Amino acid sequence: MFVNLAQSPEDLSADVCIIGAGAAGISLATRLAARSIDVILCEAGGLEASEASQGVYRAETQGDEYYDLETARLRYFGGTTNHWSGWCRQLDAADFESKVQGVPTSWPISKADLDPYFEETGNILELVDIKPDEALGRSGLNRIDLSFSPPVRFGEKYHSELDKSQHTRVLLNANLVNARTRDHVVNAVRVRDYQGNERDIHARIFVIACGGIENSRLLLWLNDIGDLPFAGGSRLIGRYWMEHPHAPIGSVVIGDKNRFTFDENALDFFSPTAAFMREKGALNSQLFLKSTSYGGAKEVIADLLCVAPDFGTWVMGQFGKKLACVAQLKAAWEQEPVFHNAVTLGEDRDRFGIPRSQLHWTRSRLDHHTIRQSAMAFAKHLADEDIGRVKLDSWLLDPDAGLPAPDEMGGYHHMGGTRMAQTATGGVVDADCKIFGTENFYVAGSSVFPSAGHANPTFSIVQLSLRLAEHLAGRLPHAS
Repeated sequence: MFVNLAQSPEDLSADVCIIGAGAAGISLATRLAARSIDVILCEAGGLEASEASQGVYRAETQGDEYYDLETARLRYFGGTTNHWSGWCRQLDAADFESKVQGVPTSWPISKADLDPYFEETGNILELVDIKPDEALGRSGLNRIDLSFSPPVRFGEKYHSELDKSQHTRVLLNANLVNARTRDHVVNAVRVRDYQGNERDIHARIFVIACGGIENSRLLLWLNDIGDLPFAGGSRLIGRYWMEHPHAPIGSVVIGDKNRFTFDENALDFFSPTAAFMREKGALNSQLFLKSTSYGGAKEVIADLLCVAPDFGTWVMGQFGKKLACVAQLKAAWEQEPVFHNAVTLGEDRDRFGIPRSQLHWTRSRLDHHTIRQSAMAFAKHLADEDIGRVKLDSWLLDPDAGLPAPDEMGGYHHMGGTRMAQTATGGVVDADCKIFGTENFYVAGSSVFPSAGHANPTFSIVQLSLRLAEHLAGRLPHAS
């Protein structure tokens, strides 16, 4: 059932209250309701975008250039899945482990803990085929598969199911403004709409699922104004925030395009193996080739004839046979999790009196090293196999160079800020996504990621939500 906050009863209670109706919150709510668990799902916006709701996302950024945070996120039912492009991949096993000495990339869980939710996640995201990786010769790279969701808009897909559910109430225009706690237990949260109407919601368990920036902002606010029983991890709220930096990194002339597996979008994908990352002291990354038309190849071919005349002459003949092609080489890579990349509270406040987000984001020397190592290995493989030549952009060739002025900047992949850890000294939530120091307060979504891997995060967000649903059902004895 859907209801605007102003038309809801004064007395609101449920087994579980979920704050946030995006991919994480909706996945969690539907799975709990299927177990006959009563859920109140709070959406801060309505069923469509509005200036009032979207304006709450206005924020300030410091450090490297980044997107306008008001447009990078969507604040209405379905959340940011409403402009999601649909790229999907699960995290690699190595992403849960320590990759580079001194860099805190390990998780308190492993890929095996998420594998049981692989098939169900694929069904939710409507993925037809997820292919295994295959080694790219002896390069230290794999050819990988990215699957594409239609893409699923969670608000559209689950509206009817949630509306008919006997166990779910969706409160629209319900913005979290406060929480009431006692003895490490959250007893109630207060929500408010845009006309000033307020309700208290009582529940046995509370979950905040508002996205990779808003989760941190709201927890920082609650920590500032109340007596929330956060453990030592409260000093880490908002810290270790991450994106996947994106950049074009070069051009490729391929002698025989049949040696590649371009998909229907003319894309082919590659990433490093775990052994390669350990050997090179690099994090994870994703290279992708985008095949282009011959008409855009003149400059690349001219350069190739200067530096590799024999290959250049041969490849010109392949163009005549329509076997060769030119491709743009682009990359997205795992960002080093560092303390100073963070969501903090600014001085300006939103219409509810809550300080707006302030995002501090810079890219590091390790970020440059990570993508340089994968790009160099890919270029060497093509040359060694005599199947192509790569012209890398100049900034990538200098290990002491910084990263270039942003092109795409990132993927709107907001991760970290409420990182998962073994203890409160290393993070904000435990392996079950429960906030350290509390008995019944959880976080869902990519803000719990301790490290980012290179995979687009939506697949893992849904896996984690399904795992959390199973954990919460185990805490509620009447669940069927």
